[in-house]
Amino acid sequence: MISGLIFFLLLITPLVFLHELGHYLAARACGVRVEAFSVGFGKVLWQRTWRGTEWRISALPLGGYVKIAGEQLEEGEEPEPDSLFAKSPLERAFIAFAGPAVNLVLPILVLMVFLMGRGHTYTLPIIGSVNVGSAAANAGLKEGDRIVEIDGDAIKSWSDLSGHIAPAAGRSINLVVRRGSRLKRIVAEPDSRLVPDPLGGQTRRGMLGISANPRGPVVLTTSDCGLQDYDEVLEIDGREIGSFTELWRGLRGNRHLLKVRRYPPRKAGEPLDQAGAKTLEVTWVRPMDSTLGFVYPELTVEGVKEGSSAAEQGLQAGDRIESAGGLAIRTWSELNQVLENSDNMTANVRVRRGKEARTVSLSLKKRMVSAELRTEREIFEHGLITSSYIRSPQMETETLGIFSATAMATVQCYNFVGTMIEGLRRMVTGSVPLSQIGGPLMLYDIGKEASRSWDQFWWWLLLLSLNLGLMNLLPIPVLDGGLIMISLVEIIRRRPLSLEARARANQVGLILVLGLMSLAIINDVFRFLR
Repeated sequence: MISGLIFFLLLITPLVFLHELGHYLAARACGVRVEAFSVGFGKVLWQRTWRGTEWRISALPLGGYVKIAGEQLEEGEEPEPDSLFAKSPLERAFIAFAGPAVNLVLPILVLMVFLMGRGHTYTLPIIGSVNVGSAAANAGLKEGDRIVEIDGDAIKSWSDLSGHIAPAAGRSINLVVRRGSRLKRIVAEPDSRLVPDPLGGQTRRGMLGISANPRGPVVLTTSDCGLQDYDEVLEIDGREIGSFTELWRGLRGNRHLLKVRRYPPRKAGEPLDQAGAKTLEVTWVRPMDSTLGFVYPELTVEGVKEGSSAAEQGLQAGDRIESAGGLAIRTWSELNQVLENSDNMTANVRVRRGKEARTVSLSLKKRMVSAELRTEREIFEHGLITSSYIRSPQMETETLGIFSATAMATVQCYNFVGTMIEGLRRMVTGSVPLSQIGGPLMLYDIGKEASRSWDQFWWWLLLLSLNLGLMNLLPIPVLDGGLIMISLVEIIRRRPLSLEARARANQVGLILVLGLMSLAIINDVFRFLR
């Protein structure tokens, strides 16, 4: 608990200090006197006057404030020459904007330093797996293909690839792929698919049906061949194996020496225990029925959740999914995609149990689950307990100079802010519940998350800084954005608002802010009880 509080203070105090420092520097630049600058609230523990400002450290280190001369004017009172309302509306807007601007620029600087120090690591546009019956499979794309060009644009990373495919649903795109040492031109038409978005909703986008993650060379035995269930094959006759497809193609003869990683027993749905695994050599012998004696373990049910669609259909551990919606599938992600894009999220699924096969009607059902920071999110699940056996994609790291690092950091922060704005829009329209708003308890949980590692700390500092800057720019009186809005109104009207109008606007803004704070605290109470 103590570490969560300490790291929360380490996150919020410097962010608010820098925010208020932005206001202070802008005010001084405009010739406005700053009466006090306090780090923290409450009882003053230390103070010193410097350059006409009383600098304070107060007892409650939950942020801070600046007291600018002339912020509160009485009716009929003339502003002093060095007070806030003696300045032009444009200067007042500049002073108000300076605080949020610091919070928006700081993450760019943090990211820039990280990118320059560590380099930019990205996923190479090499296809690890191709979904059966997908647009990629129909176009002839294969595992191991490296996409180098789409519609004349060079493709450097997997994010470049996604950026071109997502908006291309239903129209043809021209790809250039490197297959071995040769370049091949392929025309594909991405399918339109519903996929989860970063805010917990669903969005429709173009998809080829490819993944950067190759299927791992893990096996589930069907007959005696020298292997055991969930053995991971590392080498065939001394040759390294990188995927299940390479394993499948590499067993040409009737006997091979395999180097395998054998894992200890585990519970349904748990990952393979890497720490407890043993590496050994086994001799694979082709079974008498001329099969390989094993299949890929995905699509074999490990368990079923009570009350789920899978339980209602009578599915049980050991059942193997063969097809969904009339389409042969190989991975759980393919099953999910078929269900997500079927009417009522329901499809006919062919299941094999031993030598018998039957067809069931499987559905995705909505369920609320716990998410990070004690929030809840909506998911759709079929109720099958599953495991995936994919390997990491191929990555590459490039060194960045100051200009390229700054440009990349700016783009990433711009995208983060865009996601935050979309989240606010969804809250206003009701598509995202207001229960996602958090208060002190959520901030404590963020501090606890930030205490796990310095990477987490800097990540949360970045997100909180962007959030603080964005929220303060909302056009609500008593916030910085409200003062900017009032200043713009005065510029348009070419005369100042009356003190009464400003007071009423501030009252409305205060009610909105207090209401938001109350909602956040109520949500925190429910999170704590939950």
